[in-house]
Amino acid sequence: MGDARPDVRSSAGPVGRGILDQYAQVIGLDLVQFDADRSSPEIADEVAQDEALAASWAVYATPSFYIDGYWIVGSQPSRRSSK
Repeated sequence: MGDARPDVRSSAGPVGRGILDQYAQVIGLDLVQFDADRSSPEIADEVAQDEALAASWAVYATPSFYIDGYWIVGSQPSRRSSK
């Protein structure tokens, strides 16, 4: 993606609509469909179902892995994933 990628590191809190629009444009999404989907009650219901499923498994961050009885939550240094 090179330099065209929006910089989300400077934003605090949830990623805003403007940043999402920039990413959608950079990766070539149909922006009309993207906007319609994010405003859709049906899509909102699917997202709510996914959130409820994640919560039922106590998954509150991505990535999350459950390996040999241990939760590994959030991004990890690459050296840790080789163990």
